[in-house]
Amino acid sequence: MLKPLFMYVLKLYNFVQAKLILDLFLTIGLGLLEGASIMMLLPLLTLAGITSNQTTGVGHLVEEYLNISGIALPLVLMVYIGINAGQAWLQSYESILNSSIRESFATYLYTNIYQTITYARWSFFLETKRADIIHVITTEMPKVITGAYQFLQMIITAMIAVIHVGIAFILAPYLTLLVLFCGLILSGCLQFTIRRTRKMSTTLSDCASLLFSEISEHFNGIKEIKSYGVEAQQVKNFENHWRKIGGVLVELAKLRSQSSFIYRVGAAVFISVFYFFAIEIFHSDPRELIIVFVIFTRLWPRFSSFQAGFQSLTMMLPAFQKVTDLNNRCKAETEQGDLHQRTEKFNLRTGIRVANVSFRYGASNQRYAVRKVNFFIPAGTTTAIVGVSGAGKSTLADLVLGLIEPEQGEIWIDDKRLAADSNRYLWRHSIGYVPQDAFLFNASIRDNLTWAYPAATEQDLWQALQLAAIDDFVKGLPNGLDSLVGDRGIRLSGGERQRIVLARALLRKPALLILDEATSSLDTENERRIQEAIDGLRGKLTILIVAHRISTIKNADQILVMEKGRIVERGRYQTFIEDEESRFYRLAAMS
Repeated sequence: MLKPLFMYVLKLYNFVQAKLILDLFLTIGLGLLEGASIMMLLPLLTLAGITSNQTTGVGHLVEEYLNISGIALPLVLMVYIGINAGQAWLQSYESILNSSIRESFATYLYTNIYQTITYARWSFFLETKRADIIHVITTEMPKVITGAYQFLQMIITAMIAVIHVGIAFILAPYLTLLVLFCGLILSGCLQFTIRRTRKMSTTLSDCASLLFSEISEHFNGIKEIKSYGVEAQQVKNFENHWRKIGGVLVELAKLRSQSSFIYRVGAAVFISVFYFFAIEIFHSDPRELIIVFVIFTRLWPRFSSFQAGFQSLTMMLPAFQKVTDLNNRCKAETEQGDLHQRTEKFNLRTGIRVANVSFRYGASNQRYAVRKVNFFIPAGTTTAIVGVSGAGKSTLADLVLGLIEPEQGEIWIDDKRLAADSNRYLWRHSIGYVPQDAFLFNASIRDNLTWAYPAATEQDLWQALQLAAIDDFVKGLPNGLDSLVGDRGIRLSGGERQRIVLARALLRKPALLILDEATSSLDTENERRIQEAIDGLRGKLTILIVAHRISTIKNADQILVMEKGRIVERGRYQTFIEDEESRFYRLAAMS
């Protein structure tokens, strides 16, 4: 447990060094003022007539000083009020500072993890469940933030406790040592709860992750679930996950109850021992006894609070470990960081050359998704990649896009090699990409367009819409560009969504436009409209089309036919369609 705790404290300290040091000084000042407030009880008790026959001790010194100086009760009360007023103000300021530290740390942690996730390579997202990522951000991260607050509160509690114990030691050293010894025994008795809390917190975190994954998959597949009529099975799975979580939560409640029971019984025993020794053994000055009693009456709840805070911190550590693990995995997969601030674009002059490229998903995978592929895309031309599902078309498009790196071979953009350490990010900044599943934000058409190119003017927007053959539709909407599209564009038809996404890609004025199965889910009429828009772009920019519908690539300058990760044929549509022995001809016959 010590290693993750040390990492957590170090992370907090490194982020808020100055504020944390200031907070420590304020806490010391707060503890001293609170101690002074308690010590003011000595002159107040003496002026109230409570004295002792003892001729030694702090109480006797205060009594002699009051007799010599002649200080009256009103002055003592004014000092008492001033000390408490200063303590209240300092406590208020320290509370605000604590809140500032916690929220600043929260912003830092959230931004840091979000940034590392966002800049991770595409291969990372292929290997990681998105539900797990979202679970860490939405469920585990708040626990870490709460842990920061608990840690700050523990620092305050510990500092004030040390000052109070120091005052008590001055007044009654032996009694103080006795109470501390009893406190150590009580703390030792509660250590088993810390270990069990850590273990169960890890189990709870794992169960919550599985539950979140279950919920995410449920709503992602809600249409299929209802189509198959398996709602009852899904509800049963959900109930089983919650039963596991509920069982762990009950066990944690039992642990807290046991801790509370041990603390209460132990406190009663120790107070009784304290009174017995104070009165029967040490014959303490009643004024000092009262003050020591007040101190430890305040300290016992702080001890309890410290124990509860330590348990909460223990419960947080598995969440911190998950956040750290995700952060480290993302950092290991991070692309070149300094490139993310650059906005240069490639100006495609010659073309794109794919030289002997091979790729497989995972080093242990025996099957290559793309195997020893060679081809050239001249600038300003349209190239189509066709083949049956699983032939490697989309993987090849991802390689050209720069989302994944070839295991073997090279990809050249003009005379620049598309390598992991130099040009991939800049190349992606120069590409317009239209996937099969058109993604739109729950915002206006304008916002969805400018997301890809924030500097676009009104004229740029309408020009892109015109190129995508969707401008007349947008003009006919009541709010035009400011019309809302709904969640994932639900207020638009499939064809309208796809053409909006095409316009967004064209707004970037890309060097390469990639259409990855962009019309596969559309009806014939919408496919025709998209096809007309694409044909209108021929010769104006370089286009790469991934398709299994032959009708969408009749006008391509070259067609690459893929089979089991290899390019088995290449040529033009008219040549292929006249050759009944070609694989392309058989694909065309099936489409």
